Amino acid sequence: MCGASALFFGYKLLTDVSSPSAWVWTIISAFFTAFFSRGLFNKVDYSVQKTQGEVQFVKVEKLSGSASDPTYKRNKVSNYEMHIGGEAFSNANPALIEIMQGDEYAVYYAKDTKQILSVELISKK
Repeated sequence: MCGASALFFGYKLLTDVSSPSAWVWTIISAFFTAFFSRGLFNKVDYSVQKTQGEVQFVKVEKLSGSASDPTYKRNKVSNYEMHIGGEAFSNANPALIEIMQGDEYAVYYAKDTKQILSVELISKK
């Protein structure tokens, strides 16, 4: 809908360049076309993947804020990653460290988003 209106008003603009309303509606329809078509062609693969192995939790520290602005005070932010079978899952719950560390698990997750869908205990340490 928005793309068709952008083309229509673009055509009107080319045929009648002196009309201010054609300019306004062309700009408005181009804005809405760009706004509503964002991400339309980006496909996310939600297929289920499996990884299996020993669970290791790693504390990751990063600096927050702008690296290019020297006046901005940057803070050190830390969180945990869960590493298993060659895959890393960010923002792991620190409460799971005592329960899962060193044990073998199978993890089922969405491919592109790395969202964990299921966890299965294979063997205890």
